Amino acid sequence: MKFTPLPKAAAATGLPIPPAFAGILKGAGAGLAALIFLFFVTRHLRRREGEELMREPSWLRRLDAPQTVAQIEASKPAPAETVEHEQARFALEDVVKREPERVAAQLKTWLAEDA
Repeated sequence: MKFTPLPKAAAATGLPIPPAFAGILKGAGAGLAALIFLFFVTRHLRRREGEELMREPSWLRRLDAPQTVAQIEASKPAPAETVEHEQARFALEDVVKREPERVAAQLKTWLAEDA
């Protein structure tokens, strides 16, 4: 019994370059990309080196001369809570102790509005 011959496939149009050169061009493209990357990295590092690393840190400028403990304590900032803040906090704590259900309902309302 004879089989009918299969039709031949059409020639693939493929790449515009011969397949023998495709491997070489891929390697050359990867090398070129690596060189471009290294160029930009070195340019960026040179720029940063000139800007940031040449200046001395700000904390170092503040340490011009040694200070006594009394001078350090005198320069401490004032506490954040003032008398008014403390009174408001105590009033709020009092409301929470007297009416916890009302405070819980208000908190639930606020959380529902945010969601």
